[in-house]
Amino acid sequence: PMSELYLSKGLYPVEFLRPSVDFILATQQADGCIPWFQGGHADPWDHVEAAMGLSIAGEFGAAARAYRWLARTQLPDGSWWASYRDGEVLERGRRETNFVAYIATGLWHHYLVSGDRDLLEELWPAVERAIEFVLSENVSPTSRPVSGVTSDGLSTTVLPAARAVTTGVIASMNG
Repeated sequence: PMSELYLSKGLYPVEFLRPSVDFILATQQADGCIPWFQGGHADPWDHVEAAMGLSIAGEFGAAARAYRWLARTQLPDGSWWASYRDGEVLERGRRETNFVAYIATGLWHHYLVSGDRDLLEELWPAVERAIEFVLSENVSPTSRPVSGVTSDGLSTTVLPAARAVTTGVIASMNG
């Protein structure tokens, strides 16, 4: 794990980032969801961005709650709806592949910052389901995605690399 996080030493002074961290902490709901603002909606992409900010700030417990919220709200096919408010789906029928895949970035980032292998292993099945969903939506450049799913231009050359990285991470966790 990284020692002495960026907030406390080096890149940015504490007083620069602390107000943002405090805002995220105040906005995070008891179930772990992080909406854009109090009473606002949450989407999986910005939720992960906020969780990454919490990790950088050393707020590991709050970040873990955020990732666990994602795991609990993940759909059986590995995706998430595009937005939520107060535990309810706002946009049933709309999902975006870039939102779905972002849990892999966020959770890996959290592991690199915190060294929390237990959380990584606990939530890795959600990452695998998300990656498999994204890969299934991008079989070929001419394939048609599932109704209501926005495919975000991931190429057939990038997606096999994503599967290889996922496989490599699993191997390193088992090694």
